[in-house]
Amino acid sequence: MGENVAETVRILANGGIGDAILLTASLRAMARANPRRRIVIWSAHPGHESVFRNNPYVASFRRVGRFAGILYAMAGGSWWAPYADSEYSRTFPSLLYSKRAASIIAEILNVSLEDETPELFLSPAEISAAAEKVRNLGRPLIAIHALGACSATKNWSVANWNELVSCNPDLTFVQLGRSGEPTIAGVHNLMGIGLRQAFAIIKVCDSFVGVDSGFAHAAAAVGVPGVVLFGPTTPRIWGHAHAANLYSHRYCSPCLDVIRGSACPFSNACMKELTPRMVENALRAQLAAARLGSADSRYAVVSPMD
Repeated sequence: MGENVAETVRILANGGIGDAILLTASLRAMARANPRRRIVIWSAHPGHESVFRNNPYVASFRRVGRFAGILYAMAGGSWWAPYADSEYSRTFPSLLYSKRAASIIAEILNVSLEDETPELFLSPAEISAAAEKVRNLGRPLIAIHALGACSATKNWSVANWNELVSCNPDLTFVQLGRSGEPTIAGVHNLMGIGLRQAFAIIKVCDSFVGVDSGFAHAAAAVGVPGVVLFGPTTPRIWGHAHAANLYSHRYCSPCLDVIRGSACPFSNACMKELTPRMVENALRAQLAAARLGSADSRYAVVSPMD
């Protein structure tokens, strides 16, 4: 359709929380290319509404059933069109692509993407509530996401996390994640809070440290520098330019597109090669750069709509 012609585009958002966050770059590009375009997001994921809430480029969000994608694909070309599916994992991205996931999604959606930066739109009230929650904690304040990634092969050991925290007593760590995940010794436990609350906590922290997961993408989306640990996945696809992306480059990695949900035959050797000292050095360098004012200002969050 021509520029400035009103249209409705329906997008089926697939994948996890991180994939939905990565999709936001394409939504911004689509809306800016045609300001009259009405974007409707459909998703079966219970957490996706938290990602798209307050997003000015999304006209509407609809929850659908698990098998909606099959039904919608069958309906393509009828009343459902125009329809697009953001699913990109079936393309085996880490094996076949040399571009970041946000650009792969844009390619699938036939969107011209100039800026890969994802966005989360937090309200001033959400940010204020998060700031109040951590007000009496020390600084620098570091949000961590230790475990609970979409694949256990991405996780870093609890022993490594314990060492990182214990060796840096001058830093204050808050742990995010699902209730019931192992708690790292010496952290302030904020696991189990809502997704929007967790996004806001990351926003008011000085840095983020975590495995390759939705919270790592959230840190990029709210403009907070991060140290992200990669093993079975690669920062070439899922890394962000503003983060310190640690990757062991083993001969067998990246492997997630091959083994999918299976256990690693090498006992997660890639993640074991990332030591607490490596993470500490990257984090310290990042905090020092921020103190000197050299952090990339492009990643300031656009704050938001109520």
